[in-house]
Amino acid sequence: MSEFKVKEISKNNDVINIPDDLHPIDIKLSISSIDIQWSDKHSSTYDFNWLVKHTTELTKSIAIKEEGLLPKRIYWNNDLIKKQTPTVEYQDVLNKKSNDFYNNIYKYGFTFINNIPVSAESTEELCNSIGNIRYTHYGGFWDFTTDLAMKDTAYSDIEIPSHTDGTYWEYTPYLQLFHLLYHDGEGGNTTLVDAFQCAKIFQLEKPDEYQLLSNLKIDCHSLGDIYLVQTKPIFIHDDLGKLIQVSWNNSDRSSNFNMDNETKRKFYKAIKSWNEIIHREENFLWHRLKPGQALIFDNWRCLHSRIGKTTGKRRMCGCYFDKEDFLSNLKIRNSQNEQELFESL
Repeated sequence: MSEFKVKEISKNNDVINIPDDLHPIDIKLSISSIDIQWSDKHSSTYDFNWLVKHTTELTKSIAIKEEGLLPKRIYWNNDLIKKQTPTVEYQDVLNKKSNDFYNNIYKYGFTFINNIPVSAESTEELCNSIGNIRYTHYGGFWDFTTDLAMKDTAYSDIEIPSHTDGTYWEYTPYLQLFHLLYHDGEGGNTTLVDAFQCAKIFQLEKPDEYQLLSNLKIDCHSLGDIYLVQTKPIFIHDDLGKLIQVSWNNSDRSSNFNMDNETKRKFYKAIKSWNEIIHREENFLWHRLKPGQALIFDNWRCLHSRIGKTTGKRRMCGCYFDKEDFLSNLKIRNSQNEQELFESL
């Protein structure tokens, strides 16, 4: 019944104001649509395909509607991802010519960007071309070296186990980009782990423990110059039971527990099982970051780590991005036209 503004795709008529006794007084059928003359003298035309998609009994699973605009996800281990490591070119991303950039991230959880000019300025320009940079208490675009005065392990020279960033924020950043500008020492290699693939293994091997970590909410914190605490489960699912986020950082996990001793015992056992799976050699992608190549990854899906103590001078830059901007760009690029976007609603 509602009309839509074509450019905004927003309702132009308020359905709340439609009279309760409104009824059709004339109906005409064509091959692909139906025309209705209503009792308030308003006329409507409905495409049959649209009606089928929006008939409640046929569309109980709302998530199906937009799948046509999203590529199929590929869950990986070391053997698979070494054979088809996702990469794109800097100029293609900067000039918005690369659909592979967005699709790689959604399919694999990450992509490398090659041939970037080795400067913070060029990297920031690249980041701004990707989308709106997410601002946090760390700032927007970061450019940093090892700084032991900072109260965060990212600025240290120590090894950092596999984790996701921002477990202590209410809305965890979706994408994270790193570009190593300079390193004259040893150590600091990066690893990626497909946490969704590991979650499938965990659910198969330890179903009760997977269920526990999906339901049990734990405190995650960042303390020092700031005070941030969020309570959430490690495995976060949507209303249909689909895994949408892994929130795991054992370094930021609080020791405050709102649980009885028996649950606490089961919790520690479960996170040990989970930790063993994500540290299996076959689940790691090892990579040494280098100047001129950025890594951008899905922080809701991929765990990242820094292996070994880092020596020498090391300069890194990068930023965070939010989910809505990324998915909006992805769906627009994967649609043929505005009508296809409209039909996915």
